Amino acid sequence: MTNTNNVAAHIDNSRARQNINKENAIALAKIGVAVFPSSGKTPLIPMFNKLDTEISPADRDAAIEKYREHHEDKAPIHVGATKDPEVIKRMWRAHRDAVPSIATGPSGLVVLDADQKDDGPAKMRALFEENGGLPQGVIDSPTKSQGVHFIFADPERSFSNKAGALKKEYGTDVRGSGGQIVAPGSLLDDGRSYGTRDDLVRFLRAYNNKSFPEVPEFIQGLIGAQAEHNDDTSPSKERDVIKALQDADWDKHENDFDPDLPTYDLEALRTTNAEFKELYDNPSSDCSTNRFLAARHVMREWPDMPAPALSIFFSQWEGAGTYTDEKPKSGEYDDRQIAREWLKNQGLSKPSKGDAFGVVEVDEKAEYLEVHGNVVDFDSWHEGIQAKRAERGARLERAEERAQEEVSQPTSKDERAKRFVYIENIRGAVRRALDWCIKFFVARGTTSVATGLWGAGKTAVFTDIGLHVGHGFEWRGRKVKKGVVIYVALENSEDVERRVEAWCELMERAGRDVSGGAFVVHRGPCRLFDPTGKATRDEKDLIEIANTAAEHYGLPTAMIVIDTLAQSIMPGNDNDSQDAGIYTAAMQRIVAATGANVTALAHPTKSGEGVRGSGALQANVDTVIEVSRDGAGRGTIKAGSKFRIGNPSKVSFGYRLRSQSLGQDADGDDIDIVLAVEPSVDTGSMGAVEDDADAAALTPPDTAADKLAATRRVFKERVAHLSEATGEGLDKIGMTAKDVFAALNRDRKVSGLPELKDRTIVSRLLGRLAESGEIVKSGDNRATEYKLVG
Repeated sequence: MTNTNNVAAHIDNSRARQNINKENAIALAKIGVAVFPSSGKTPLIPMFNKLDTEISPADRDAAIEKYREHHEDKAPIHVGATKDPEVIKRMWRAHRDAVPSIATGPSGLVVLDADQKDDGPAKMRALFEENGGLPQGVIDSPTKSQGVHFIFADPERSFSNKAGALKKEYGTDVRGSGGQIVAPGSLLDDGRSYGTRDDLVRFLRAYNNKSFPEVPEFIQGLIGAQAEHNDDTSPSKERDVIKALQDADWDKHENDFDPDLPTYDLEALRTTNAEFKELYDNPSSDCSTNRFLAARHVMREWPDMPAPALSIFFSQWEGAGTYTDEKPKSGEYDDRQIAREWLKNQGLSKPSKGDAFGVVEVDEKAEYLEVHGNVVDFDSWHEGIQAKRAERGARLERAEERAQEEVSQPTSKDERAKRFVYIENIRGAVRRALDWCIKFFVARGTTSVATGLWGAGKTAVFTDIGLHVGHGFEWRGRKVKKGVVIYVALENSEDVERRVEAWCELMERAGRDVSGGAFVVHRGPCRLFDPTGKATRDEKDLIEIANTAAEHYGLPTAMIVIDTLAQSIMPGNDNDSQDAGIYTAAMQRIVAATGANVTALAHPTKSGEGVRGSGALQANVDTVIEVSRDGAGRGTIKAGSKFRIGNPSKVSFGYRLRSQSLGQDADGDDIDIVLAVEPSVDTGSMGAVEDDADAAALTPPDTAADKLAATRRVFKERVAHLSEATGEGLDKIGMTAKDVFAALNRDRKVSGLPELKDRTIVSRLLGRLAESGEIVKSGDNRATEYKLVG
């Protein structure tokens, strides 16, 4: 069944997904991994399991000719996997939707691919535990279907794709010379992924440091051995079942699942088995996994079901995919796959009522032996299993009783009346007025995403907005209703606190009374994402903090600013539509619990337009606000791609970033804090400010101390940006003088200052920062790097 919302979300984030996959491929190639583009299952170039520089001209020509025969005489974009980033760029221009796959042999790797369908991950982890735990240095990276890739080194290319008993007894394949895996961190167009960016970073670090261990001997023994038990899906048995399918009397089975006179009552199974109902009604896009799970459910319910009946079931359920009598492609299946699923599920017994959630009653002692290796503790294990089954059964019965009560108790007339309204009652009705924090701009009870490029001053702008609301001061000539503001400072709470102090000093010098402010800095952490969709502990704490602050100040909570979205959505991915939906649902729960406006500060796309990540971030909030600065340093705050609480034409404000001194450090140098002020400051919003002070805001000072402060700031901002993009720790990211020179000149251009021409100025500034102990220097040549002190 197609989920149109997910389809729309996938379309919205396709460009971001494409860019991430291409950048991942380049990052892999740069450290020597052999990479090629694939669809996730199918390689998009010939000879993908060979390194391009190791392919002979004759073999390359033969591969191109064979490729032409199957692709309407079209030549491939490349032959072989590559370690050349420029080749990667060319391949991805031709295959924009490709995901990066790794040729394991040429990369000196061997991967144990544990399949979730065969309970491979659990069996492998148990096997490792029996042998001293997961070997140090192994990367265990998730696959798209809850499987796991256990990645080892194979410098001599000793392993092929033969798995021996490891496949038959532990549900795990081997990917060696001639094999491939989809790279960690890859994003598929159906919304699924092979782990996260963190998994990619772990892989890159391990590969670059050559820290992958080689395959331990007990695994090598399994790969070289045969299974100790019979294989119910052996080729001879498969052939027998396939022949039975081809010779079947299909008229006999045509009405097996007819809802009127069924041999197999699927509706009854859906009613009693919640797990099957969810699978049947909402199948995933992975048809192979769907068939495996569905076959297990129906054949556990009807153990005597013949293979033709299973085939009929698959043909009538869209979750199984499309039947083909040719070689199956993605989303297709043939008689062989029907036979395999039927053979895998022979001998399953019908579950008890307490087993409706999926426990399979097999020879439990054999199951225990298979996982744990001995039966010494079988009795205590078995008692625990039985207790869990009883608990599940009781839980199911309670759920059924509640559902029955809801069905048996009709909705009252008054309750039904609340669910609809006649048009004659709509017209002329008194509407609840929007509760504006800032008139026509920020309203309580709404959600917002504010986006702006690095250096645009989002933190300065929203600190200023929040402080005006928390003090009830008119902002940009707009009426403000005073309320409590919670500023969730996740990137640098000390910086926000210094801004608050500097803002208050500036206001006091302008003659304003700041003694009655209602403003709270939340220092974090504040994780608002849980994969299950449930409220996190941090979400509950944030609501409690907001309500406590409201009681403390005797005012309603007006605004909650989350700085930033990227920090608070971890470990979720803002490019994933499902993760984005979970995150915005958390925002809406906070709104419902506090009555406040919740605004998350986000980064834009690389082009600087719109909100980075899934379209769900914009689709699920009430307003999008854009913050930007031009080359002369003039800032603009305006309505973005969505503004449904008022008139977006009334949302257009200017600002300047102004440097404000806040005391001195131990060396007697000024501590400068950047504030967002109006382009032309007047008494309406900030009180009297001297003309020369306003001029200073328009033309920032450019002394040697200012250059040093700017270098310190852009260095930290650039490192923070790279840390967010790669997942590396702040103290692990190196910056060259060239990098800092370019970043500093971009900052100066935005601030209206002339660009620096002499690169040695930056080298000297970085040297001063190194002398002060703020950064460390590594090397003494053109490749010299500077890193933040850990």
